[in-house]
Amino acid sequence: MRAWIVGACAACLAVVPAACREPVSYAGIEPGPRLSAWLPDSAAVLAHETVSGVADTAWSVLGDSASWAQLWSRLYGGRQPQPPLPLVDFSRYRVVVAAMGSRGSSGYDVRVDSVVTYETGPVVYLVTVQPGASCVTLAVITAPVEVLRVPLLSSSFGFRARNIVRDCQ
Repeated sequence: MRAWIVGACAACLAVVPAACREPVSYAGIEPGPRLSAWLPDSAAVLAHETVSGVADTAWSVLGDSASWAQLWSRLYGGRQPQPPLPLVDFSRYRVVVAAMGSRGSSGYDVRVDSVVTYETGPVVYLVTVQPGASCVTLAVITAPVEVLRVPLLSSSFGFRARNIVRDCQ
C-alpha cells in the first residue's frame, strides 16, 4: 500500500500545516475530470481526538490489519483502558489518517472533508484549523487527529489540505 502527497507542499508533513495556508496545488498536474465524490458520515469516523498519542504530522492511508492495530495502539497509548479496536474489512475499505502533530495549545483541529475520485486517482481533502490571534486558548499539549474508514477506491491516494485560522472575536 503506497500513500502519496499531491502538490508542492509536501513540507506540510514535516512542519506545522499553518505553513500551507492555501490549498495544496497540483504543481502543474491536472487531476482530470471528477468521477465521484465521497462525503464522510458519522459511521465512517473511527476516531476524532484533540489529544492523541500521534505526536507527528502524518497524512496516510492504511491498507492492512497489522498497520491499523499499530496505529490504534499509538493513538490511545496513554489511555487505560484503551477503546476497543474497530474492525475494518480491508478487502472493501481503507483507513485514512489525518494527524496534525503536537501543538502547544488548544484550539487546533483536523477534519477529512471529502474524498474525490479523479481520472488520476482519489484525493483526500483535509481541513486544518488553528486558533486566531484573538483566541483565548489553554496552554496544553494537543495532537489533533481524525481517522476514517473510506471505500477502497485505489491503491494510492493523494492529499490536499486547506488551513483555516479561526477568529474568536
